[in-house]
Amino acid sequence: MDKLREMMLGLINQPEHFQQWFGEFISQSRHELDIAPPEPPYQPDEIYDALKQGDVLVRLGGLRVLRIGDDVYANGEKIDSPHRPALEALASHIVLTAENFEDALEDPSFLAMLAALVNSGYWFFEG
Repeated sequence: MDKLREMMLGLINQPEHFQQWFGEFISQSRHELDIAPPEPPYQPDEIYDALKQGDVLVRLGGLRVLRIGDDVYANGEKIDSPHRPALEALASHIVLTAENFEDALEDPSFLAMLAALVNSGYWFFEG
C-alpha cells in the first residue's frame, strides 16, 4: 500500500501527468454505453459531406466528454487536435453542426479523428 501511495503522490507532483490521468479517469463512463458503431464505417469525406449538407452529429447518451485546460477527453480517451474551437464544441455541445467545427472540417487530420469518433459510436448522425 505504501508503494501505491508513493506512486500516487509522484503522479500528483507532476501536473501534466496528473491532468492526463484525471481526464482519462473522470471521463470514463461508470455504466455500459449503448454503443452502436456504424456499418459500414464512415470515411472522413463522408463525414465532411454529411455535415456540409446540413446533417447533425449527436453525442451518444451517457458519454462523458470533458475539457480540462486545453485538453478534451471522451470515455477515458484524450482527443487530440490543434483545432481548439472544434474540440471545445465536442466537449460543450450535444448536437453538432458544420458551423460548430468552423475551419477544422477543411483539415484531413481533423476529419480522420472525427470519423474515428463516429465509427467508435460516440457520436452519430441523427436521422
